Amino acid sequence: MDRTWVMFGHSHLFGDIFDLISDSGDRMSSIVLNRPEEPARLGRLRLSARLDRLPYHVDMLDLSTFRPTSGESYVIGFSRKQMVPLLEELKDKFGISCLGIIHSKAIIQQGAQISKAAIVDAGAIVGPWARIGRHAFLNRGSSVGHDCEVGDFSFLAPSATLCGYVRLGEDVLVGAGATVLPDVTIGSGAVVAAGTVVTKDVPAGTT
Repeated sequence: MDRTWVMFGHSHLFGDIFDLISDSGDRMSSIVLNRPEEPARLGRLRLSARLDRLPYHVDMLDLSTFRPTSGESYVIGFSRKQMVPLLEELKDKFGISCLGIIHSKAIIQQGAQISKAAIVDAGAIVGPWARIGRHAFLNRGSSVGHDCEVGDFSFLAPSATLCGYVRLGEDVLVGAGATVLPDVTIGSGAVVAAGTVVTKDVPAGTT
C-alpha cells in the first residue's frame, strides 16, 4: 500500500472511487461527511451499510472533527460544480487540495492532457490531444475523442461518447450512453440526457 486516502462527501460514485483507490494499490482510511447522511432512497443502501460491505474498516467522520494527517491524499466523493464550496473550505481551513485518479484500465492516448484533479474510471478512453479539465469525472466506459475539450467539473456518465473536436464548457453533465457528434459545443452548466444523440451546439444552462 502506497498511500491512504480520505474521501470528502459521498454519492452514487462511492463504489467507483473506492475501486479507483484500490486499483492504485492504495487504501481508503476514512470518509468525511460535510453534511448529515440523508435517508437512503427505496431499495438503496445508506453509506453506513455500504461501509459494512467493504473488505476492511473505513472510518466515517464529520467535517467539524476532521484534522489532516501527514501522508494522506484527498479526493471528493461527488461530482460537478457543487463541490466548489467544499474545495474552498478545505483549502482555507486546512491548506489541502483534492487530487484526481486514473484507473489502470483506462486508455489514455498519446498527446492527451489530463488535469491532476480529474478522475478517469475503468474502461474510459481519452483520445489523442484531448484535454480534460480540473475535477472532471469520466465514468466507466466513457469515451472522449481526439482534440476534444472537457471543461472543469464536467461529468461523463457510463458509456457517454464525445466524438472528435467536441467542446464541453464547465459543469456539463453528459448522460449515460449519450453521443455528442463531431464539432459540437456544449455550453457550461448544460445537461445532455441519457441516450441522446447531439448533432448541434447546446446553449449554456440547457437541461
